[in-house]
Amino acid sequence: MIHEENPFDLVKHILHIADKLQSERYGVLSDGQSHCFDAIERATRQYRDVLIYADDSHSENALRFLSYETREMLATVLGYAEMLIDGEYGQLNNAQIQQLYLMRAESKRLLIWLNELFDSSNQASGAQI
Repeated sequence: MIHEENPFDLVKHILHIADKLQSERYGVLSDGQSHCFDAIERATRQYRDVLIYADDSHSENALRFLSYETREMLATVLGYAEMLIDGEYGQLNNAQIQQLYLMRAESKRLLIWLNELFDSSNQASGAQI
């Protein structure tokens, strides 16, 4: 059963969190931290664009493309979020870390949604994507 969550809402929330953190509302970022957030935003925007493409085309090829592309983009978001949380680009304050935990949770929810989508598609077609 696919979660009723709208993946576009999850993507929008991830982008909102990244924007808040880059706006210095929660504190100033180092150059390395800013670079990480730029990469997170790029990957998330690309993810959104792939979702739009897949939603518009409704084809099996779009689903295969969605599978490969989105997993890579989610890995980018999750990887940078983990590195930032772990302090690999300098220490963040508690408010920044809490926002990163939210970003990581939303990314994992997207991954769950994506896996359920593929599972239901595989069951419907009897194929392995």
